[in-house]
Amino acid sequence: MITSPAQVKQAFLKSLGRQIRRARRDADLTQDSLAKRIGVRRAQIGRMEKGAVDMPASKLVALALALHKPLNYFMEPYQRETTDVLTDEERLELEDTLRHLLGKPE
Repeated sequence: MITSPAQVKQAFLKSLGRQIRRARRDADLTQDSLAKRIGVRRAQIGRMEKGAVDMPASKLVALALALHKPLNYFMEPYQRETTDVLTDEERLELEDTLRHLLGKPE
C-alpha cells in the first residue's frame, strides 16, 4: 500500500513510464526518434520509460502531442491501479499530491 508522498510519486512515475513506452511502441518509434521530436536526448527517454524522471508537465504535453495521445492516456492506468486499493482519504491525498506534481491548482 502507498503510504507516503515519495511512494505516490514513485508509483506514478513508474506507471507513467510504462505508458510512455507503450505509446512509443504503438507509434512504431525508436527512443531516438521520439527524443528528437520532443527535444531531449535518447537517454532521457529511456529514463522516462523507467520512471526515473520527474518531468515537468510541459514535457508530458510534448510527449502526448508527439505520440498522438490525449494526456489522460498517461494517467488512466495509474488511476485504475490506485483507486481500487485506497481509502477515500488516501485517494484525496493522492489527488492532492498529483496536482502538486503536475503543477495544477486545486
